[in-house]
Amino acid sequence: MSEGKIERTLLRDNVQGVIQRAILDHTLEPGERLHDDELAAWVGTSKSPVREALTALADIGLVEMVPNRLTRVAPVDLQRFQESMEIVAALTVRGVVLGAGCFPADGLDELRRLRAVVAAEPIDADGLSEAGAEALQGMADTVFAECGNPVLTRLIADQRLIMQHAKSALPRAVPAAVAIDIADAIVDACARNEATELDALIARYRESSEAAIVQRAARELDAAG
Repeated sequence: MSEGKIERTLLRDNVQGVIQRAILDHTLEPGERLHDDELAAWVGTSKSPVREALTALADIGLVEMVPNRLTRVAPVDLQRFQESMEIVAALTVRGVVLGAGCFPADGLDELRRLRAVVAAEPIDADGLSEAGAEALQGMADTVFAECGNPVLTRLIADQRLIMQHAKSALPRAVPAAVAIDIADAIVDACARNEATELDALIARYRESSEAAIVQRAARELDAAG
């Protein structure tokens, strides 16, 4: 790859990052029209990398583009949120099962530390507390990282952006007892490098929590709208 092409790619990625963050923090509101010239002036670049960045964001689902008509921030869509949540859950389970099978022994202390956070956090009206849910997600992410599959990683990252765009955190409406069971099962599976029982337990967690997560997202979207 030539130096000029590398520079153009880096510029496009930088511009994409700026616009993406503005969409996710709602500096650019859902449904807001996007104009190449205004964005180029705001970012401080030419229109070409802005167009490339918008096309990439449209591929993810954060931007809608109708040729010769309009480009806008994608509206918040509960159905798309639900679809993304299901995709993330399924891919995460696959990655965690693969990662547990080869998890290194020197990583177990960190998993046990996060498990203690899950167990110690109080329960609120939405189930497991935010800190507890983050610790459980941290356990899953730590194990997932060992699966060594960059395709799974990229797919999950893109879908999480859709979930974040909907202003809903990653699954928080987790039944506390199930969450602690999962945390224990993750540690056990990684210690034994065997994840058959973990796979079945996570399937039970998904059945018991997905409906609650979607209902919570709907409430938040109604309140925001």
